[in-house]
Amino acid sequence: MMTLRIDTYENTAPAPVLSHTFYGSSQADVLEVVNAHATYDEFFRAAMTIGRFQGMVLTNTLTWGRA
Repeated sequence: MMTLRIDTYENTAPAPVLSHTFYGSSQADVLEVVNAHATYDEFFRAAMTIGRFQGMVLTNTLTWGRA
């Protein structure tokens, strides 16, 4: 089982304002779930694609692991 944790930071925040953890049997499966989630979550999609949302600068850290 693969995991991917994505922490999203707003502007210069020292801690993430939002974290997502995705699971799948392979990295490809996990990325499918990430892409599906981005389809419906506007904030997450902005964080993953353009790095801006309603005037905020968004940055992400991605951490792969095994469950």
